Amino acid sequence: MALANRKNNRRIFQKTGNGSLKMEDDKITKISQSFASNVHINAPETPDAAQAMIYAIQGIEEDVEELHRHISSDDLAVNITGNAATATALTAGNKTLDGNFTIETNHTLTTNRLTAPSDTDLQINTDKDMYFRIDTDGDTANKFHWEHYQAGAQSYTSLATFDENAELTIISTQDDKPKITINQQSNTVTAAAPQLEFYRQGVSTDNKELGDIVWSGLHQYGSKQTYAQIVGKLEESSVPSQGGQILLQVASNDGEMVTGLKIEDGNAEDEIDITIGSGTNSLTNVAGNLKTVGSIELGHASDTTIARSAAGEVTIEGKKIVTENHVKHVLNCGWNGNATVLQWLPFGYGGTGEAYYYSSNSGYLEMGGFVAPCDGHVDFVVIRAEEAAGYSTVGIHIAKPNTEVPATTGTYAFTSPTVSMINDDTGYKFTNFTNSGGVSNSFSAGDVIMFSFDPQNASGDSVATAVLNLDWTNTL
Repeated sequence: MALANRKNNRRIFQKTGNGSLKMEDDKITKISQSFASNVHINAPETPDAAQAMIYAIQGIEEDVEELHRHISSDDLAVNITGNAATATALTAGNKTLDGNFTIETNHTLTTNRLTAPSDTDLQINTDKDMYFRIDTDGDTANKFHWEHYQAGAQSYTSLATFDENAELTIISTQDDKPKITINQQSNTVTAAAPQLEFYRQGVSTDNKELGDIVWSGLHQYGSKQTYAQIVGKLEESSVPSQGGQILLQVASNDGEMVTGLKIEDGNAEDEIDITIGSGTNSLTNVAGNLKTVGSIELGHASDTTIARSAAGEVTIEGKKIVTENHVKHVLNCGWNGNATVLQWLPFGYGGTGEAYYYSSNSGYLEMGGFVAPCDGHVDFVVIRAEEAAGYSTVGIHIAKPNTEVPATTGTYAFTSPTVSMINDDTGYKFTNFTNSGGVSNSFSAGDVIMFSFDPQNASGDSVATAVLNLDWTNTL
């Protein structure tokens, strides 16, 4: 088979009987003039072939493949290599690499950065996705290593490794390293903040972990131990009730990870529930003030609620909490209320015997007065009568120093709202005592307190109990 120059339609090579290629002398001169010197064709010595000739295969268009078949025959081994003069270095300027490029082991790529700040040592550009593949032979024992070369010491320092299981390890022997900084250099205040996101794309099942931040160290015998971690969970995936959960966990006494703080979605929109501590021996310390907007629930056989009113009153299940310096003090008395005028109650001596009402407290100090040993106020008064007294009020009257008995009206006269004592032999509670300006009742240590009762109807035989709240932090 002959190989022809399609441009001139002339034969260049002739195949001899033993399979070698033979070219006439006049054609060698003409062809060599159009060949470049960057390709070598090395042929072994045969009876009908020259020894070593340099050809640039320019001008041969469609017969290159046929030429390759001939010079690759069994009896003619051919080796095409780069020119020795240009193979040692690439010339300056842009270079394009199209196709696979393989660098065998123990090769170094060196670049020299110029002086301009914008210059880079090595830049790889692409207008499509770029892939960096490591250890594609499936050997998972190998890793991709980043190392820093110290020219002075002529040594390498490991910076990071990355393996085929997507495990990235950053390494440092310095005390305050390694360090990861996420630096947003935008000067726009309204721009979104930088993010560190854990996205578990394949999970849409309730109560599944989405990502962990783990703190580990060594225990006494040198093995790795996890001491603390933050766990983010998908708690509820149903739309539109999606809810999340964050767990703060520490190794608890035996190395087991236990949740000490749980933050999770509640049962209503915008509700967040928080659980603090774990176990009945859990201790929670609060340094400073503990402020609540809603109620506080205490763990019990049945839920126990601590609430604080707008006036500052703290209750457990509706019952007031009294501090150790505040105590309740009870007064009681009895009298015969056989009239419908304002009556001064005989709390001073308890109403022993058949006491009658007194429409005036003048000279009545020893019968109806109570001297306060400390600061305080009257919580409430309970009255029960043998007759239906009808619409009634109770008054708290305070006599300040230099006054024997208090006035019926004025700044120190505090009156309850009207209560309908519609039934006889029934107890009725009087509270919320305020003066004409709406100020709640209070007294100071040394003040005299007296009580008045103003019924619509005669009450007959009556009894009363007054409950005082005494503040023993302020005494005489």
